Amino acid sequence: MAAQTDNLYALLRLPRDATREEIRAAYHDAARRHHPDANTDPDATEEFIQIQKAFETLSNPSSRKDYDFDNPPKDLPPQLKIKSYLSRKNLMPIPDPQLLFLLLDIQVEGVEKIRTPLNLCILIDRSTSMKGKRMDMVKETSRHLVQQLKPEDFLSVVTFGDRAEIVIPPGRNQDKRKIDAQISLIQPYGGTELFHGLQLAYRQVARNRKSTIINHIILITDGHTYGDEQNCIELAEEASLDGIHISGFGIGSEWNDSFLDKLTSITGGSSMYVANAREIRPFLQEKFGALNQTIAENVRLRMPELDENIRLNYVFRLQPEPTRLEQKRNISIGNIQDGKSLRFVMEFLIEGIQPDAQSLKVLDGSLWMEIPSRNVPTVRRPVAFELAMSKSDELEPPPPEIDQAMASLNFYRMQEQARAELENGNFEAATRRLKNLASQLLGDGEYKLATKILNEASVIENGDLTNDELRKEVKYGTRALMLPPGEGIYEL
Repeated sequence: MAAQTDNLYALLRLPRDATREEIRAAYHDAARRHHPDANTDPDATEEFIQIQKAFETLSNPSSRKDYDFDNPPKDLPPQLKIKSYLSRKNLMPIPDPQLLFLLLDIQVEGVEKIRTPLNLCILIDRSTSMKGKRMDMVKETSRHLVQQLKPEDFLSVVTFGDRAEIVIPPGRNQDKRKIDAQISLIQPYGGTELFHGLQLAYRQVARNRKSTIINHIILITDGHTYGDEQNCIELAEEASLDGIHISGFGIGSEWNDSFLDKLTSITGGSSMYVANAREIRPFLQEKFGALNQTIAENVRLRMPELDENIRLNYVFRLQPEPTRLEQKRNISIGNIQDGKSLRFVMEFLIEGIQPDAQSLKVLDGSLWMEIPSRNVPTVRRPVAFELAMSKSDELEPPPPEIDQAMASLNFYRMQEQARAELENGNFEAATRRLKNLASQLLGDGEYKLATKILNEASVIENGDLTNDELRKEVKYGTRALMLPPGEGIYEL
């Protein structure tokens, strides 16, 4: 991989106030991934040497002091506006289970508002099922996006079917007419084997990965990959550690939405349902526009081991691009767009509190992110919440922000629960839950979506469990309800 930057903190993706323990951990992580014995990239040796130099300088208090003196901060501290809302102010000292919801709203202000260069790979499924209008629209849209690239942007294009190929190698300020011609020559063939395509796309982005640019893979597919799902998941974990996001666009109804959801959410990305070929262009155009508006990327929540009385049940990003996030100690949350909030909600289950307990620290972690316009992009802010105990069983109502967030999320969770009941063979419970969901949506005026859900319930009652198109319309339709008014392009 090419050298990222001359700044040693940026090389290790650390803030200027990093502790010695954080410096050591960042070095071991970077060295493990970039050591020439484990990394076959031609630039891996140079990268590894730079990582060693950064560690040797920053881990020694004397040399770090000299380095900091010779390299003073070039930026004013960013203004991170972090608003937090808890569903309850107190807990009860009882062994019984108690639910707690935490909503975080993050905005970035006070940073230079310049367009951040892109390091983008478009990964295209070229299997036989993509032939016809689907492939034509993907190629047309890709060519349209290429015309919007700036000279400072990196672009690469990779295709996969039975094998993976580099159509456009990564580069800046490339001849757009030549790129257009190469994309036009893409022809469908073979099956759908994602791993080798994803691996090749990751390598193209990783060659130029920096904290000062937006590093992203856009995956476009219409089918299942078979036998290599776990390899793809492990590669997504690697991409997440490297600060590379993956967005997935599934065309039609044959692709595995559960798998694509997991693959993308590991990196803080998301999957989108594209019902037919004519919708490809607006969806990809919206994603491209969002990338161009990114002001902070790779927002992640680092948490230590939770207290034995606490379990993290659920994490969901409400905006932008609503999606369920992976429940890990290091949660990739996504990017922050200029002038917009990154909002996510966490559900904790708390039980087994002793009667003599005075308080409980629910969360003691930190939010990390990279602001590409800064000389040292990585910034960090602590997030900690400790709740006192109250013996009163009269709880105060949650703040309206929590009520609104949970109300918008409730519809999506109801369809999730219906899916789980179907998978467990409980068809009666699933149809009953879907009808209840439809009834609530009708009360909210969501007639089209409610009708789709009633249709799905009817299909299940008749014993048909194969209507993937209807299922995806319900899933992504309830997810789209969480978007702010005027955002998103999903329509039934």
